[in-house]
Amino acid sequence: MVRVVLKSAFCVYIYSVGATTIYPLAYPDINIFQVSRTLIAMQTFFFVKEQGRYVRVDFASILYIEARSNYVQIVTPGRVFMCLVSMRQIEKLLPPEGFCRVHRSYIVGISTIQSFDKERIYMEDRMIPIGDRYRSALHRSVTMVRCKNSDPMLMDEEDALILVDEED
Repeated sequence: MVRVVLKSAFCVYIYSVGATTIYPLAYPDINIFQVSRTLIAMQTFFFVKEQGRYVRVDFASILYIEARSNYVQIVTPGRVFMCLVSMRQIEKLLPPEGFCRVHRSYIVGISTIQSFDKERIYMEDRMIPIGDRYRSALHRSVTMVRCKNSDPMLMDEEDALILVDEED
């Protein structure tokens, strides 16, 4: 199925196009900002310009993004891209379920986090600082399970979803 957006001066329609049939998914009362967010959510990648060519960057391949003055550095396992864009702009492009802003200078791919504590995120070969303002956002973005041998100082119950096994 392919989704198609038709826009006129008065309304916006979103259709799901099958082999032979068109199914309406949304009607004229839809907000145009929701439509653009939906279109971004349907894509799993974006393109960055590098040496005159546009290079595809899959969301799943992004380890983290770091602010560098007026640029952002997008770090993937094989490459690093420097883009003239703000952290706020790049954050709006990324799917919120897959990324979390953890510091004023860092956005991390949630699936790339190996472990974290109150101050840092640990990846395979990197440590990313966690800013005080962003700590609760990280806790809301991940599911945490408290183990019997866990340090109670590392987890704040008010900020985190705690799953506890009732049989123990």
